[in-house]
Amino acid sequence: MIRRPIPFTPTELLCDNGLRVVVLPTPSRGLVSLWTIVRAGSRDEAEDGLGGFAHFFEHMMFRGSERFPADVYNREMTRLGADVNAFTSTDLTAYHVTLLPADLDRALEIEADRFANLSYDEQAFRDEAGAVWGEYLKGLADPWFALEERLLETAFRVHPYGHTVIGPRRDLERMPELFETSREFYRRYYTPDNAIALLVGDVERDRGAAMVRERFGGWRGAAQPVEVPVEPAQDAPRQVTVRFAGRSLPLVWIGCRMPAFDPASEPVAAAVVLAEAGFGRNAPLWRRLVVDERRAIRLEAWADLARDPRLFHVRAAVRSADDVGPVVDAIEDEMRRLADAPPDGAQLDDVRSHLLAGLRLRLESPGAVGMTLAPLLALAGGLDAVNRFWEQVLSVDAATLGRCAATLFDPAGRTVARLEEAP
Repeated sequence: MIRRPIPFTPTELLCDNGLRVVVLPTPSRGLVSLWTIVRAGSRDEAEDGLGGFAHFFEHMMFRGSERFPADVYNREMTRLGADVNAFTSTDLTAYHVTLLPADLDRALEIEADRFANLSYDEQAFRDEAGAVWGEYLKGLADPWFALEERLLETAFRVHPYGHTVIGPRRDLERMPELFETSREFYRRYYTPDNAIALLVGDVERDRGAAMVRERFGGWRGAAQPVEVPVEPAQDAPRQVTVRFAGRSLPLVWIGCRMPAFDPASEPVAAAVVLAEAGFGRNAPLWRRLVVDERRAIRLEAWADLARDPRLFHVRAAVRSADDVGPVVDAIEDEMRRLADAPPDGAQLDDVRSHLLAGLRLRLESPGAVGMTLAPLLALAGGLDAVNRFWEQVLSVDAATLGRCAATLFDPAGRTVARLEEAP
């Protein structure tokens, strides 16, 4: 077993207001990255008609506060030379600022103020809702987005994982009328006890922790999440076909039910290994379909690490309609093979080595460290738990892989989505 796959030593503390702080000094060539991670994603949009608000707030947070309204916020961050951005996923929204260490305290002051005192009027709300609607319409031109939307709708019947992160069309259309609802979402989820502040890079651990505690100490509130419905077990295969109005190669996207994230979960750790072993660029199936038979121009797989049970994904871009059936058959045959004859010995060692190398390569800068750790910190809570999970991934043996593959790839929990051009 490889100890501490993420080879940095953190300082972690819990502030009086419930905010978790992780300070992670790393080699950085004079840069520091501040990440404010809110445990609010599309998963939390469990109330009927309210999909899309987590991603919407990724936009609204840049409207700023009364003290630092949007134009002042943007001017200050530009003056500091800061790289500023954000992203939303199923389980979190993360805001990040990368800049020189000498400017960290000013960035903390500005960031803490917008989280504690976000301010916007109804017109700003409507304007941003319009921008999100435009983003959704733009996404519809992407065949992968169109396919993902239908795959999730088919795989999930009651859980909010059944819509994409941006939200379902019917909810986005009515969002401009939900100004008061937006303020309630902010009060429920944008609270210090529902957030993690991560400092990475050229930072002295004790001073960095003290700076975060001082600047974010005035943030108040307690999370009031709504109850998320439990998705019933899937007991039969599901299929959906999307007729795409634009131009596209035929696409295939297969989702298999998998358990919720747990740092100690063998099935979740095994799923990470199976994605690489069965469908990665060094896997026999990739070479067969992409290089030798040339039926696919793209083949990839990944395991969703999520708070609730979600999906293991395999997707392929296929050269012709005649190749779709053979590609689906080949993927499903590989799923059976992974259960019956999982990789072992040198082959499994190569897979684990490749996974570790990929992880370490994603730790090359403060921003990259934050991007890698933010989703796992939101799920696991602390770096020790993240390391325990990766230790589990890198120590999975062949017997465990076979046992977990048999459950993960059970056809009863499988959803197959196909996209083809409309006639």
